[in-house]
Amino acid sequence: MGGSGVSPAAEWNKLGQLFYRKRELYQMAWREANLDCSLVAVARYGGPVATVHDDRKLSKLGRGIQILLCVGEGGAVLPYNVQGELQPNQFSFGSDVQRNKVKMCHIWETGLVVVSNDDELFTVTNLQEPRVQRLTSPNLGPEDRLHCMAVVEPQFTFSGSVEVLLAVNDTIMIVDSESVQ
Repeated sequence: MGGSGVSPAAEWNKLGQLFYRKRELYQMAWREANLDCSLVAVARYGGPVATVHDDRKLSKLGRGIQILLCVGEGGAVLPYNVQGELQPNQFSFGSDVQRNKVKMCHIWETGLVVVSNDDELFTVTNLQEPRVQRLTSPNLGPEDRLHCMAVVEPQFTFSGSVEVLLAVNDTIMIVDSESVQ
């Protein structure tokens, strides 16, 4: 940058309807980066860090060991490698999520769960061969408030299926593919 004679616009890359740029960070000198106006996603084990200017509500960005998963508000999942190249195993959570939009998501090493704005839950447990599965509806009413969620990955459950813990009002609900407790 600086006096290199390169146009600042040349440093930006298009990602869907947004633009991003890659910064080489040699030391974790965060004083240089103002993250107050950004969404930030960090890969496990000190991998890539991605920031996107937050000029509107955008779904969370997620990570993989060598893959950055970008989950759009319409449910499209776009995987990028560490060079910023779009990978072939892209997928979508389907028309229900596209219509109702993504409210929140949780990503782990081999899969992810999304909650749509109508409080329906969907999961993909194998990012290499994505198959979208709708979880049991928690049947939240208009008076119910979903505060947050946590995901118990399939390898840590007795059933071998993903379980989602939802904090709703003053209680915790457990949602999986067969039931809500």
